[in-house]
Amino acid sequence: RLRRDTGSDHSVATAEPPPPSGPMPMAPAPQPAATPISSGSVSAVSSPSTGSVVVVEKGGGKAPWWVAGIAVVGLILLAALWILRPRQPAVETPTAALPGTVAPPAAPARKMIVVLPFQNMGNAEDEFFAAGMTEEITSRLAAVSGLGVISRNSAAQYAGGQKTISQIGDELGVDYVLSGTVRWARDTEGASRVRITPQLIGVADDTQLWSNTYDRVIDDIFEVQSDIAGQVIGQLDIALLGTERKTLEAKPTDNLEAYQLYLKGLDYSRRPDLTQRQFRVSTDMFQRAVELDPEFAQAHALLSLGHSRSYWFGIDTTDKRMMQARAAADRALRLDPNLGEGHLALGYVHYYGARDYERALEEFRQAERLSPGNVDVPAAMGFIYRRQGKFEEAAASFMKAMELDPRNGGMADEIAQANTYLRRHEEADRYYGRSIALIPDQIAAYFGKAANMWRWKGDADAARATLERMPEHQSTSAVWAWVLSEGSLGDFDSSLRRLEAAPFEFFDTSSTAVYPKSMLKGWIYELMGEREKSAAAFGEALPHLERYAEDQPDESFAHSGLALVLSGLGRYEEAVQEAERAAELLPLAKDAIYGPYIVQQGAVVHMRAGDYDAAIDRVETLMSIPYTTTATVLRLHPRWAPLRDHPRFQALLKKYE
Repeated sequence: RLRRDTGSDHSVATAEPPPPSGPMPMAPAPQPAATPISSGSVSAVSSPSTGSVVVVEKGGGKAPWWVAGIAVVGLILLAALWILRPRQPAVETPTAALPGTVAPPAAPARKMIVVLPFQNMGNAEDEFFAAGMTEEITSRLAAVSGLGVISRNSAAQYAGGQKTISQIGDELGVDYVLSGTVRWARDTEGASRVRITPQLIGVADDTQLWSNTYDRVIDDIFEVQSDIAGQVIGQLDIALLGTERKTLEAKPTDNLEAYQLYLKGLDYSRRPDLTQRQFRVSTDMFQRAVELDPEFAQAHALLSLGHSRSYWFGIDTTDKRMMQARAAADRALRLDPNLGEGHLALGYVHYYGARDYERALEEFRQAERLSPGNVDVPAAMGFIYRRQGKFEEAAASFMKAMELDPRNGGMADEIAQANTYLRRHEEADRYYGRSIALIPDQIAAYFGKAANMWRWKGDADAARATLERMPEHQSTSAVWAWVLSEGSLGDFDSSLRRLEAAPFEFFDTSSTAVYPKSMLKGWIYELMGEREKSAAAFGEALPHLERYAEDQPDESFAHSGLALVLSGLGRYEEAVQEAERAAELLPLAKDAIYGPYIVQQGAVVHMRAGDYDAAIDRVETLMSIPYTTTATVLRLHPRWAPLRDHPRFQALLKKYE
């Protein structure tokens, strides 16, 4: 169940083998306790349940590719790199100065503010409380339509005070900066007090517009949050609507123990290296919070998002899990019909649970109306538009998200991918460059930039140069990327050596997906012309694919993967049946991201079976819709060589050159 949400693909235009994460969850292999939920970023796709942007979506990894040249093969797996979503570390170079990238989106007419992480002046174990204070004040301000609030993800990169107010203003495009300190003190008799010292600074002249010191008992914490947000709004002379004032003054719970659990859940869920264990801990924190206070609407909303993500990311794909997600979202909205997070949660129930895109969009629009500054909302809408094949709208939504989260390299990658599907390669190249500049220590955008260069110009040298800059991480995702990259340059021996040296038999690149090395070996040997070795490797992979299709009969990628292996073994009739079954389960009308991938796989299966007209029918479909296939790829990619003398294929190339 792992086709990811955030991301598109970095595939060029070939088909096999199926991606190791997302679309290829085969027979389970032993899983480490701290397997990352997304090897990508916690800020590439909005993390529905936290406020951080966890860029993943059910739907698959990015596809690897083989760059063509003399004896150079071009293979890209759609989705194999969804799981390599860029992480979001602090970036020292100002965005405007990043070479080869675009500047941050221009600030809109509304006033813009960033809430910097409040500094914890108390015990180290109270860091979650200071972070929670920052997040709660940010959320209250984000509900005000006349104010643009920078995402907590971009704001977090300025913790520690290493940048001047002027630098922060320039890099984030903000007019105002709110910062502060938090100290939570407890005495031996159990009394608990909080001292919070906020200050509001104008960027233009670096002047302090307002400051205060709140020294209160812990029970007054919500009153303090409301007052700080209210003072900021007053200083900026922004008029509040009725619902906005209510949100600004809201007291989410009377149970402080439940509130602390809620803050700890947020803290766990927004960590950049989010593991299965941490994810489960955060969901458990929200569950315990609502048990202590059944009237805690925000905790119900985030609990719902946790359940939905568990289902979508393959941690628990039972119907019971989605029923829990729906119940928690409904409960949140019964308690507070104007809770933006509640509508966001219900939208993901419709999206993740039923692929009901229109109902999901209705809820997301409600969330946008109620929480206009919540960066998760435009990102969520972008994911839906992308599934619907509305890539123009998707790109616009991701741009809107990046306006509120300008230091999010993962979102830059999302914009690049949307442009890739639109075949706007120059624009895609700029945003891949921006993603790399913001997050140098990643894999996805390097891989995407190289693949984009190949689709665009067929420039193997430029693609090679980009790949040589890609860092090498010690992970299954990184090994996967390097093996296929070396293969893409025609260095099959190195690719096989790296594959053999990998200390695992499955590419376990996400929380549940496992991909046998034998299938990748079969693919490489086939490209080398080693038919006997290829057949032996495919034969070794076959039981895993058969078990996968048997265990998940309604999973399109199970049948697509099985079709590829069967066709590699020369069992064409069975392979065609499996390919057709995959297309029935995930038609283009249902999923414009992975539906084309299934069509592409079907083209390869029919081509192997010798039915060239059926294969060309599918290639024509791919060229007529937003997708990663280009005339350059069709002309140069070795995979399509059997079709090149066919008159229909030649006509297709001429039409799209």
